[in-house]
Amino acid sequence: MTTPFAVTDYVDFSKRMLTPAIKFNEMAVKTLEQVARYQYSLAGDYLNFGLEQLQSVSQTKDVGELVSKQSELASNLVEKLTKRSQDFSKITADAQAGFTKWVDETAALKVA
Repeated sequence: MTTPFAVTDYVDFSKRMLTPAIKFNEMAVKTLEQVARYQYSLAGDYLNFGLEQLQSVSQTKDVGELVSKQSELASNLVEKLTKRSQDFSKITADAQAGFTKWVDETAALKVA
């Protein structure tokens, strides 16, 4: 017959073994959310760029002004995309640091 002591040992062991998996899942979901928000922002930047281009075509009266406005819009987009690429680099660096920490913590666990 199973004693209460053995059952509590089993429950404690199960909790210790599941903790790394739970931490990994939390980290993965957090990173996935950050990437989804990043992609949403990036899509918004491209959408705004397209709308601004359409607006400039409809509001300009000569080709020189249109080319100047399109050049300005492209420069603004490049600045936004440069910032977005830096944001993405930060997301990946944070995810890598979190994964490395998780591996170190998991490797340090002792099985009793």
